[in-house]
Amino acid sequence: MDNNFVNWEIQNADLVGMEGSFKKNIFIKNGKFDSIQDELSNSDVALFDARDLFLYPALINSHDHMIASYSPRVGGKVKYNNWLSWDNELKSSLVFSERQTLDISDLYQLGAYRNLLGATTTVMDHIPHFVNRSQIDGLLVRLVKDYTLSHSICSYSLGWGDGAEIEYSLAKQKKIPFVTHLGEGFDEESQRSFESLKKQNALGEFSVLVHCLPFGTKEAKEIAEANANLVWCPSSNLHIFGRTTNIESFIDAKVNISLGTDLAMAGSENILTEMKLAHSLLQETKYKKNAAQILFQMVTSNAAKSLQLSKNLGTVDVGKSADFFLLKKKSENPYENLLLSEPRDIVLLVKDGKPVFGKGSLESLFQELQVVSETIYLGNKDSEHFQILGSPKNVMKKLQSSLGYKKDLAFLPLVE
Repeated sequence: MDNNFVNWEIQNADLVGMEGSFKKNIFIKNGKFDSIQDELSNSDVALFDARDLFLYPALINSHDHMIASYSPRVGGKVKYNNWLSWDNELKSSLVFSERQTLDISDLYQLGAYRNLLGATTTVMDHIPHFVNRSQIDGLLVRLVKDYTLSHSICSYSLGWGDGAEIEYSLAKQKKIPFVTHLGEGFDEESQRSFESLKKQNALGEFSVLVHCLPFGTKEAKEIAEANANLVWCPSSNLHIFGRTTNIESFIDAKVNISLGTDLAMAGSENILTEMKLAHSLLQETKYKKNAAQILFQMVTSNAAKSLQLSKNLGTVDVGKSADFFLLKKKSENPYENLLLSEPRDIVLLVKDGKPVFGKGSLESLFQELQVVSETIYLGNKDSEHFQILGSPKNVMKKLQSSLGYKKDLAFLPLVE
């Protein structure tokens, strides 16, 4: 993405934070939030009037596997006891065979568009560095660069990293996240995985623990006491296992929880969809009254904290990267409004101070801010059009060329 920054100002936006929403005027300079004020400025820059719109920090997807940005989802009829059983079904599927014909850069571009349509600009791509290193620069979303990892904590784990103890020690030294699946299933090894993690000295404030399916109050309290982090992926959990994390226990323990889509071949279409499912599950807990606000925090400040990105992302504050999006109002409650929203409700999505996705009526703003965009329609050619950075149409043409037939992807519902 071009780093030639253009300074501009957003006026009359209802800025959303954890305390509600407040009318603000926001000045963007060199890709950062330069000032956030009650008064209008007199600066001679590009202006955008955000009257009657909510402005949110851009969302963070805390768990994805970008290389698996393909659809439809695999399986779902049989509910498995561990991830490996589902993975065996995946590897023998036609969907996997199709995906294998694609170039890695095309898969990453598909993953980027999947996330952008969910108002997401930052993604934790859980994969060894040698896989995604060549994809990070120039990708339309920001991939977390600095992390250590294991695939999982079990005897049938994939050989990612140098072992949990070494990987966590390095994360602690560098103050970066150590990411691993933990308890991704309900078999005996999954149930023992938390004790194994502790024996390997890999539980601490830099631990980002994905799933934690078989654990309850005891483990949640220990994770909280260690200041470790949980990533909840209910969509893929229910699809593969028929059950998900005992989320109420983790909220009770005050664990720092964020939300992830997981891979497209088992998870949700985007983080907005994931939030809707998570909200329905929280309605069955004591947290149903505040569920919308809890989820907003999961996909913004909690996610930034777990991934060691709070200095630059997660909230709209002076000095941070100007990553944000504007939504039309379906509800006067900003958190409920977010839950009610679909990709077509996004008025404008901005990363590093530059538009990456927005209403077609804002094409002139894209041009004024020196952003080259493509016109797309989502799901219905008779509906309004959108502008998006890059060319998803070309990516889909390459996909069709690789396969030899037209392919529709649920998470990228383009129409000709």
